Parts: sequence; structure tokens; C-alpha cells
Amino acid sequence: MPFHWRFLAFGLFIVACGLTHLVDVVTVWIPVYVISAGMKGFTAVVSLGTAIVFPFIVPQILLMIQSAKESPELRRMNELLEVRVRERVLDLAVANEGLMTSERQYRLLFESNPMPMWVFERHSLKFLAVNEAAIRHYGYSRDELLSMTIADIRPERAFQC
Repeated sequence: MPFHWRFLAFGLFIVACGLTHLVDVVTVWIPVYVISAGMKGFTAVVSLGTAIVFPFIVPQILLMIQSAKESPELRRMNELLEVRVRERVLDLAVANEGLMTSERQYRLLFESNPMPMWVFERHSLKFLAVNEAAIRHYGYSRDELLSMTIADIRPERAFQC
């Protein structure tokens, strides 16, 4: 792994900070000021060392990122991924078109059926959709039927689930 020791330095700094806070909490009950001061000094040394080295490694990190972006393997993988995404988008478009066609066919069958038909919500029994035959048969407008429940037009025994 590149920059292995730098990751260790950052890890050591984080652990030292945590231990410093822990010792400070203990100091509330037990006067361990010498340990607290030692931990703070150790954390300061680790922090200072990490801070001094960090500006020197930033150019190396940026160079590594740039070379990874220019990598032929990465470019090839990105191109393959873009092809797969385009294929999936086309597949979704075809599937959506099929769903829309199916929905249009269902709606046509539902609306043009000579028998009264409706769709209702199972728990509330509220109408969600009614066809023209139901409007003619029951004598209500579409809006009136859609504001009603199936219990308003059918005997109770006919819709018990």
C-alpha cells in the first residue's frame, strides 16, 4: 500500500487524541495530571510530525491520482461500464414501453367493457376507478362514484372479504 507509514502516523495521532481525552476524563475523579500532561505532549509530537510531513506527500498523492485517472485499464473499465449503463437504459425504455402498452390495453378493456366494472381499495372499500358501464348502470357521475364506497351501491354480503 502506498504511503503506508503515513497512514500509521494518522492512525497514531487519532489514537493519541482519544487517549488524551480519556485521561482528561479520568482526571476529573483521580488527579493524574502528570499522565495527562504526558499524553498531551505525546499527542502534540505525533500531531506535529504528521503535520510537517503531510505537505510533502500531497504532490505525490495528487500525482498518483492523476496517473490512476490516465490509466488505460481504468479508461477501458469506464468505457465498459458506460456501455453497460446504456444497455440497461435501453432495456428499461423497452420495458417501460411494454408496461405502457399493457396499461393502455387494460384501460381500453376496462373502459369499453359492457359490464359495470370498478376497482376499489380493499380496506376502505373506496372506489379507485369505474368504467362507463358502471356509470350508466348506477346512474351516478364518475366523480360521484369515486367519492363513494362499494358499500354505498352493493349489499353488505356481496363485498365481504
